[in-house]
Amino acid sequence: MRQAYLLKNINPDGVGLEIGPSFRPVAPKAAGYNTTTVDVLNKEQLIALARTRDVDTSEIEEVDFIWDGRPLSTVIGRDACFDWIIASHVIEHVPDMIGFLQECSKLLKNGGVLSLAVPDKRFCFDYFRPLTPLASLVDAYTTKQQTPSAGAVVEYFLYNCRKNMALAWDKTYEGSFSLTHTDDFVREMHRKALEGSEYIDIHRWCFTPAHFRLLLADLKLLQFVNVSEVDFTETIGHEFFVALAFNVTDNQSSPSRLELMQKMTMELEETQPCA
Repeated sequence: MRQAYLLKNINPDGVGLEIGPSFRPVAPKAAGYNTTTVDVLNKEQLIALARTRDVDTSEIEEVDFIWDGRPLSTVIGRDACFDWIIASHVIEHVPDMIGFLQECSKLLKNGGVLSLAVPDKRFCFDYFRPLTPLASLVDAYTTKQQTPSAGAVVEYFLYNCRKNMALAWDKTYEGSFSLTHTDDFVREMHRKALEGSEYIDIHRWCFTPAHFRLLLADLKLLQFVNVSEVDFTETIGHEFFVALAFNVTDNQSSPSRLELMQKMTMELEETQPCA
């Protein structure tokens, strides 16, 4: 079902890029898609990681490009070459979200679509974390961050939680919360982040659906990126789906910034932490 939402707005006969397909590509080459893939690990490394997590490795495909922190267009070596880009649970990880969107804009042909699946922080281990402020996105872009800051790392691990031991859940799921990491572990990860000796992969950003859409509207208003919403699907399970186009005529049916602010407030009120 989730695959259908991610594929809904793309041209299946076009040339596409899937960012971070990991263990389960959305548009696999084996299914006939003309897909280029980019990931932080190669196929052999993905298989080794999957085995440590007891995950099926049968769908893992060859990775065409390894993303090493450089701009995506530099890694791939071309601009305006894709009809579509799919990034499932990627945008919350990137250290510089504005830079990521700008790179996707450079890689897409005119009329191309960026299809995103994004975790809703209300229904996953980010539950207790604050929403990402616009200021953090702008600061990360201004300083060209290539790794998460030490502050972001410590916040991620300090507030990471489970609900009845589940890492993600839907609106109907009931249970009690527990914190995932010990105090000593959090302090150790903070130390490693300060040293900068290794890349620490975290959810750098936290969103609800209206909050994410508001951030995009704000980034467009500030002229960081000329992005328009092609399609939007409210949270299903623990994730929502957004299709974006760049440098095209606005979708006049999109909510106003004020409407999104009001809806964002209501989203948070719907899932207040239990005492």
